[in-house]
Amino acid sequence: MNKQTRNLERQVDKLLGAGGRAITLKHLMALDKLRKELATAYEKYADEDGKLTQEEMVKYDRLKKLDKTIESVVKELYKETSAEIRASLRGVARTTADGTISLLEQQTGRKVRGIAKDLDVDKLINTEMAGLKWTERMNKSRADTIWNIQREIKAGLSQGDTYGTMAKRLKKEIDSSAGKAMQIVRTEGHRVKSQAVVESLESVAKRVKMTKTWHSSRDERTRESHLRMHGMTVPFEEDFILPDGTRTEAPGLTGVAEHDINCRCIMTVDIVRE
Repeated sequence: MNKQTRNLERQVDKLLGAGGRAITLKHLMALDKLRKELATAYEKYADEDGKLTQEEMVKYDRLKKLDKTIESVVKELYKETSAEIRASLRGVARTTADGTISLLEQQTGRKVRGIAKDLDVDKLINTEMAGLKWTERMNKSRADTIWNIQREIKAGLSQGDTYGTMAKRLKKEIDSSAGKAMQIVRTEGHRVKSQAVVESLESVAKRVKMTKTWHSSRDERTRESHLRMHGMTVPFEEDFILPDGTRTEAPGLTGVAEHDINCRCIMTVDIVRE
């Protein structure tokens, strides 16, 4: 990869990194809210040993009110997290499309922006991956997080957990939620980046002969099948064919979870000199 390509990759990584940090912060803030609610309950209703029982929390619908608070906090968390993911993906799409066209213009010494396809960013970032949109995955994760936190609270109450133990239960579930959101950012960011290259250059490829090359990360985390793809070059309009026969326009676009999730491979495009 040349210097310009590496710079583009760094720009995209910076966007995704900023989004990831914002998501982490929002999860920490949600954890703080839930811990404060729990601390208040312990302060008011725990026994002299610092234990809070389910029997005590069932009184006067205290547990139902806590359940509603958990649901409200988590829903707000996922609303804000989804907004961060959407903003990050939009940034990746635009930065990749503009950067890729600029690289081609540098290679050819001619303007190709005028014949490049205008990117439908909203459509691109909401494309299904392995049969589901990322928003649908977020909805499932939100419901799971609410259920899991409520379950952990009830389990802790039934065992007479102290506040410290219960706070650890909360952290475990919030950390799990953050991890799922981060995986969506990485996987969808990779998909959007690859798809932005393909879609922005479709019309250019009809006038300018181009090739595309697969680059794997080539480290201990790289899938063996993706490692074998490193350096493979095909005409731009053709598919890459992975060792198992899976075909794809670019890394991260196979629609097969085992190939796309956490994939870090990239694709570069070159002009064929006549």
